[in-house]
Amino acid sequence: MPQPAEARPAGISGKAIASFVCGLIGVFVLGVVLGAAALVLGYLGKRDTDATPGLGGRGLAIAGLVLGGIDVIFFFVVLSGGVRVPVQG
Repeated sequence: MPQPAEARPAGISGKAIASFVCGLIGVFVLGVVLGAAALVLGYLGKRDTDATPGLGGRGLAIAGLVLGGIDVIFFFVVLSGGVRVPVQG
């Protein structure tokens, strides 16, 4: 009797990985641009992982959403003058 084929995982969502990377890099440079990208990609990556059985990366998508949100909020706090960032020059 043949054995049933094991369900192979579908891999990890590329959008989730990109969201996490954008959010992480956005903490250090281009916060509002990469933060916004992390938010969008994180939402799409989370949606994909929820809709596709076996597709991994849901945690990366959520981390990208959180980091992207922090990036954007921090940008606007600095822009409003709430935090003084020393400038060398």
